[in-house]
Order: sequence, then structure tokens, then C-alpha cells
Amino acid sequence: MIAPAAAADERAGGGQISHNTLGSVSNLTNELGSWIWAGKTFDGQTCQLWRSFEIPALATVKLAQLRMTADNEYILFLDGRELGRGAEWREVYDYNLTPLMSPGRHVLAVKAFNSFSFAGMLLGLRVELADGQLLRVKSDPSWRVVPEGVRGWEKAVDAPKSWPAAAIVAAFGDNPWWMKPESVNQMPTLQPIKLFFWQTGWFQITLLSICGLVILISFRLMAQLALHQKERWLLQRERARIARDIHDDLGSRVTQLVLHGEVAQSELQADSKTRLQIGPDLRGGSRGAVHHG
Repeated sequence: MIAPAAAADERAGGGQISHNTLGSVSNLTNELGSWIWAGKTFDGQTCQLWRSFEIPALATVKLAQLRMTADNEYILFLDGRELGRGAEWREVYDYNLTPLMSPGRHVLAVKAFNSFSFAGMLLGLRVELADGQLLRVKSDPSWRVVPEGVRGWEKAVDAPKSWPAAAIVAAFGDNPWWMKPESVNQMPTLQPIKLFFWQTGWFQITLLSICGLVILISFRLMAQLALHQKERWLLQRERARIARDIHDDLGSRVTQLVLHGEVAQSELQADSKTRLQIGPDLRGGSRGAVHHG
């Protein structure tokens, strides 16, 4: 249902104002800052805008509402996470960031695109704390323009001095832009990304460490197994060599004994008792006994 003030403005301007949590048109826009951009504007330009803010420690966020638009298109990031996109500068895009707000430093980043002619980004963030404090972040010169080619700028906690301050190209309501938007688009409310324990950094590091240790132990065992196999092969090879040496030595000694026996036998008399004990005679015969007569 359209609020009365919003209906009156709709009739006066011919636009279509959507009802939201803040009610009237003035409340829809009174948190917005100025139209900001880089120092120079040209067709086909990409402008990267960065701003950080701090929520006090131990604070409880009651409500965090962000409204913005850009001429012509934009991509909005919070702490490096993409929250949404818009492609109509006549409309305001409304984000409920309450579930994403927590104590500590946060980073807003806007990647805006200019097709042609005028260019600007308009933004307002209102954070209500449970203790009554109010935190406002608006589009103003406190924003920084990030040069192209910088990686991870969407979640950078601090801005280098080389990032120039954003320039105000027009105050809110000045030409060539509107005093009130044609409509307010309620964007989906995102929830914090829940990390399961196996998705946490400590678990992944521990798992990688265990896997690395298992791999090292496996390589060590494989190396020891290969070493043992080589030792067994060398042992078998040495045993075979020793057996061959023993066999050759025994054969050589037996041959020497045979030769010595034959020499000794040849030097003894035919009827010598010692010759009979040595073995066969030179003619290859064998004497079983000695005949006397």
C-alpha cells in the first residue's frame, strides 16, 4: 500500500514510488549523499569506488539500511562479497544489511559503469545501534577512487595514498539528476555465509598438513622397501658369487690332489705298497691285492 505522502509525490511527478520500511519519500532519500565519481568523466568508463567504516566493539546493530543508484550501472560489494547490481539511475536500490553487520571494520566497494554522457554514484547507509547511536555513511569525498588493475580492492581494509579522493559531480537533487526516484527496488536480504568446520582455514591447513605427512611417510616406506629389495638382491648375488668361488676352489683343489697323486704314483715302483694305497696305476687299472710267488 502506498503511503499518503508518497502518493502525493507520485501524482505531482508522475513517477512510481514504492513503499518501504522508512515510509515517506523524504525518508527514502534523506540519507543519500552527493553524486560522486572520478575526477574525469568519459564514455565507456569504469569507476571503482571504495570506502571503509567502523562499527564499535561490542555494539549490537539494530538496523542497517543502504540505498544507492548509479548512472548508468553498478555492482555493490560489502567486505568483498557481491550484494547486488543495478542498471537504472532513475531508481533507488534498497538493501537491508542488518544480518551482515557486526562490530569491527567493514568495506563498501562500488564498481560503476558509465555508458555515455553524465556519470555519478549516489549512496547512503544508515546503521542504528541498540544503544541509540547512529552511524551514517554517504557518498562524499571520503570515498576513494581505485585505479584499474588493482586486485582484491573490494575487500582491502586500508586505502593506499595513491588512491585519489572521489569528486562530487553534483549535489543531491541538482541537474541533471532527480529530486526523487521513480521507484525504490527492494533487494533480497542476504544472510551471513556460514562456514562449516571443514571449510575453515584451520581445518584445511590441518588436513593439508596431515596429507603432506602421510605422503612423506609413504615415500619413506617406499624408499625403505626399495632399499630392502636391493639389499636382498645384492645378498643373493653375493651368495651366488661365494658359492661359485667355493665350487671353483674345491674343484681346483681336487684337481691338484689328483695331479699330485698321479705324480706321486708315477714316481713309485710298480709293486710299492704306497702306490697301491694311492689308487689306480698309470694304466688306469686297479689292484685289489699284491701276489707274491
